[in-house]
Amino acid sequence: MSDTPVDVIRALRDEDGPDIAALARICFPRIQACWVVPGPAGGMVVVADQEVVAAALLRIIALPGRHRIGFIAWVMTHPDHRGRGLAGRLVAASTAALRQQGCEAVVTDIEGYNTASVRTFVAAGYQRLSVSRQVLRWNPLGALWLWLSSYWAIDPGYFLWVDDAPSVISRPWLNGLAAVLFNSAVALLALSVGQGLFEPSWPSPSQAIGSVLGVGSLLLARGLGMRLVALVHRQALVYRPWWGGWGLSALIAMLFGQVFPLPGGYYPPGDDWRVAEHRAMLGRGAMLSAGLMAGLLGLAALARDGTGHALLDDSVAALSFVGKPLLVFDTLLACTPFQGFNGRRLLEHHRLAWCLLALLAVAVVHWA
Repeated sequence: MSDTPVDVIRALRDEDGPDIAALARICFPRIQACWVVPGPAGGMVVVADQEVVAAALLRIIALPGRHRIGFIAWVMTHPDHRGRGLAGRLVAASTAALRQQGCEAVVTDIEGYNTASVRTFVAAGYQRLSVSRQVLRWNPLGALWLWLSSYWAIDPGYFLWVDDAPSVISRPWLNGLAAVLFNSAVALLALSVGQGLFEPSWPSPSQAIGSVLGVGSLLLARGLGMRLVALVHRQALVYRPWWGGWGLSALIAMLFGQVFPLPGGYYPPGDDWRVAEHRAMLGRGAMLSAGLMAGLLGLAALARDGTGHALLDDSVAALSFVGKPLLVFDTLLACTPFQGFNGRRLLEHHRLAWCLLALLAVAVVHWA
């Protein structure tokens, strides 16, 4: 007689609530587990020997213009049952169920380094969908409602995937420029409302140009560290900007006059790579990137008393304003919702190096 559990995939039931909560506490960090709650659209579960061992929680988002979009919000598998293809079967069943309920597309959002989930959804026919494609497909108002309703707007480091997206040719230079312009705009927004929403101080042309130059230098140094290490490892990297989290970044700028940077990430090409196979390269790249950014911030500190040139002073100010929080996110903070930043790469690669760079980041932020 076989000891292999007999798997049954069925729709989520009301009585499954306690099992879903228990499974979420096992599969996700405590902060995330609190958000794993079934909604009106229910979900799909895998039952083995009368125990819920995997689940997918679903939502239906109604966009303006009578568009119905299915959203796979959470997919989780008990650690004892991983490696058996349960997640893939759940994604396929969930996609079919949402389509049967009249959804014209099914989407999900996945953190860039969550390669296990990426491979699962790619196998089910999903592809990454760019922001421009989202706007063209659902119009600006519909796309905005989707971003807010799916919480993608507050998920830094996440990408939106759809079950019927066309393949898109990536343009790294354009992606890099877009990231510089976005972070520059957020910095200017934060500076403009630094005294409060009702007392805005509009940026001068010198501040606007200086913001682009300062942020551009910062992101260039960050990317240079990753690419130099990748070159030594003879590994190609692709840059992908982060649009997930734009709402959080804008909100922090408007409410607190501070910057939550979205620098984008560097990833091995394709969608079939595994973090474990590139952990050393990613960790070393994160170390060099942090070192280069810390060096730039140190130089900015030396020039903070002014150079006598308005544009250069504004560039230095923007570099420091955006660079300090980015250095902290890329070193000290290696937890949710910062797991897409380089801090997690550092912690997973070398704990002592992470500790030293985290201390360096705190020192730079305090004294620079």
